[in-house]
Amino acid sequence: MRAFVQRGVFVLLALLAARGDGLRGQWKIVAPNLFPGGGWTFFGALHVKDGIIWAGVNSMMCSRDTGKSWQPSSFTGVICDINFFDTSIGVIGAHDGVYLTSDGAKTWRNLLSGSWIRSVAFGSSVNVVYALGAADSLYATTNMGLSWRRTGFGRSEATTFTLDKAGTIYVFSFRRIGVGLGGWINSSTDLGQTWTSNGNLIDGDSYTLIRDSCDTHWLYLANEDYAQTNDNLSQIFVSTNAGASWQAGFTAPIGVIAGSISAGARAIYAGTMDSDGVLCSLDRGRTWRRIGGPSVGWDVRNIVAFDDSTVFGIDKSGSIWAWFDSGEFARNGAYTFTVSPDHLFSSDSIFLCQSSSTKTFIRSWECAPSKIISERIIGGDSEDYRIAKRVGFVSGYDSLEVTFTPSDSGKRTAQYELTLDNGMTIPIPLLGYGIPSVPLSLSSSNETSDTLGGSIFVPISISGLARPENIDLVLHYDPMLVYDSSVDPSNIKLDIPGEQWPGRSKLHIAQAASGVIAGYAHFTVFADSGAKPQVTFDSLTVLSAVSPCEYTLPAAVTSTITPPAGCGTPFLSHYLQSGQIPTFGIRPNPTTGDVELTSSLNLGDASVEMYDILGMKRGSIAVTLAKDAPAHLTLPQAPTLGAGMYYLRVKSAAGVTNLRVVVAR
Repeated sequence: MRAFVQRGVFVLLALLAARGDGLRGQWKIVAPNLFPGGGWTFFGALHVKDGIIWAGVNSMMCSRDTGKSWQPSSFTGVICDINFFDTSIGVIGAHDGVYLTSDGAKTWRNLLSGSWIRSVAFGSSVNVVYALGAADSLYATTNMGLSWRRTGFGRSEATTFTLDKAGTIYVFSFRRIGVGLGGWINSSTDLGQTWTSNGNLIDGDSYTLIRDSCDTHWLYLANEDYAQTNDNLSQIFVSTNAGASWQAGFTAPIGVIAGSISAGARAIYAGTMDSDGVLCSLDRGRTWRRIGGPSVGWDVRNIVAFDDSTVFGIDKSGSIWAWFDSGEFARNGAYTFTVSPDHLFSSDSIFLCQSSSTKTFIRSWECAPSKIISERIIGGDSEDYRIAKRVGFVSGYDSLEVTFTPSDSGKRTAQYELTLDNGMTIPIPLLGYGIPSVPLSLSSSNETSDTLGGSIFVPISISGLARPENIDLVLHYDPMLVYDSSVDPSNIKLDIPGEQWPGRSKLHIAQAASGVIAGYAHFTVFADSGAKPQVTFDSLTVLSAVSPCEYTLPAAVTSTITPPAGCGTPFLSHYLQSGQIPTFGIRPNPTTGDVELTSSLNLGDASVEMYDILGMKRGSIAVTLAKDAPAHLTLPQAPTLGAGMYYLRVKSAAGVTNLRVVVAR
């Protein structure tokens, strides 16, 4: 595994004990009415990635402190599923398509248009995304949405899919069988190019399919039997052979099992629609016990395991609940096990800079983690380090906080050493630097285009480098700009293959020198509007730094591009791009006084003068002309205008255009 290192102060949760049905723990509402409105059904999702909780219903929120506080995302819309590749790059399955963020949910762009995308997930890389539509459609892309391949499963619908560690895709489809629905598993091992269907039918009204954390061939299926019933029962099904056969691990009347099911390393949690709350299994779905908590709607994914002993759920009123176990898992664990250093903490190090405090999420990839019975810091510079927060159990995500206060400058090494309850001792290297980091800064310049369709080269330079360094950084730009590429002063391309999509490109600069121009971002600039598009360079990483703490990374730098301006310039720019002359329309025509004026191009501010058939001016109106956005006008003197024909003279960046309008009484 790799330890996830994040800076910040860790606040220890108080785990209050309250007995449920066989498990100790306490439910509490951590975010009352986070999604106001209530009655959620058919949509809603929770997702956890690297200690961050993402929650979505008709908007998206996230928590980075185990549910104590929640921050909004810019996305608004009906959410059916959420999946993140890392803490920055994620996708949403929404009622109208698939959306992607590459900046931790600050901004989103549409990857795929389609109705009710029920499930989304990343494949083996950030470029591979799968999306399941409400109809018989699984979409797959291997180039971050530039192109998609669609697969259907033969006059059926698909409700959910999951991927195992080897990359196999399992899609659950169903079709009508008599008075009910029969479902089966379709699987693919080649990114969805070819499929194998398992015809062993199971109850079809099942909304969420997940895989086991340990065994590739174990699958769990939440069956509601609510929309179309086969046997008047709702069940949780378990398959040990990738869907070839199924067994019912839990059975209840219709109206109990909801569509939510989530797995930790040792525990599986399932949502219900009744007042008894959440179900938990410690033996891989064979038996289940109730632990209380919220009731959720059907056809939602509103239960998620943060780890084996922390669970979050969204109830029907839009509040978020959390359940914190107080150690019952340690006493009631289902398995005996051994853990080896190769699986648990292989090649991990904790890096710290001068006078810092680092919280490290330690993630166990084993299915049955051990208890830690002792922790200490040893080594030559151990006096510079202190354990501020101990781990306890390696179960899902656990938090270790180490503080570093060096006694002098230079490299400071030590080891964090833990001992497991099976007698195994595992060291994790600590590496700190007791020297101030060298601050870096980015600089660019504002650019102006003097010609229609002109080329602009936006420079970027880096100051503060101790020596020539290999650099990665990210370019963000207004999608209205026509981006050609980024090049260094020798005209060598800097764009990293496979790391570009509209509005963003990741760049690699080899041997960048301090204080000189390292590269240029090349754009073709048209005067499409009065706006001044912006270009931003950020997310700099020094790949060849001597130490992880050698540099303080810089803030982003933004350059503003000023397009050409002047009378008629936007029209001429449009004409250069599209070869189109704007056309106008009036509706309704005839009219009683109110009309809509339409334009085929974005022309900005304009005026409309009205004349009668004798050439007498009746009045003037200021308007804004935008493509696909009709301007609503009330004709001058409308209440007293006599019936007949009038002329509208439209004065815009495209020149003067005369239109006829008939007033009827």
